[in-house]
Amino acid sequence: MRADRGLGAPRWEGQVRGHVGRRVPADLGELQVDVAGEIASLRALLHLVVQDWEAAQRQVDQLRAELERVRRAQAGASSSTAAVETSQSDLEIRLVDAVKRAEEAQADLAERVTELETTTGQAAHWR
Repeated sequence: MRADRGLGAPRWEGQVRGHVGRRVPADLGELQVDVAGEIASLRALLHLVVQDWEAAQRQVDQLRAELERVRRAQAGASSSTAAVETSQSDLEIRLVDAVKRAEEAQADLAERVTELETTTGQAAHWR
């Protein structure tokens, strides 16, 4: 489990750049690639992307639950002092921002999964 990694750059991101968008040679004699090795490598990268996506999904779920708790607390504390309301409002804003960032990271990971699946399919075609 890698929930402690935060939403920084995924560990597979640099590796994907080496695979996605590779030039396909016009002459198959020019093809000097271990296709089985490339497919295995792409599958390993896909596995890493899926793990990152799942971690991002868990973070989104946790942040949504925390946001809901804050909203309930804020509604229940409507008679509290202005300082408490301001503090809760600030926390809610930060949580909303964190949820948005997590959702953006999740969308990026989903896009990367699609790219890797496409590349894996193309590599399998050249087998």
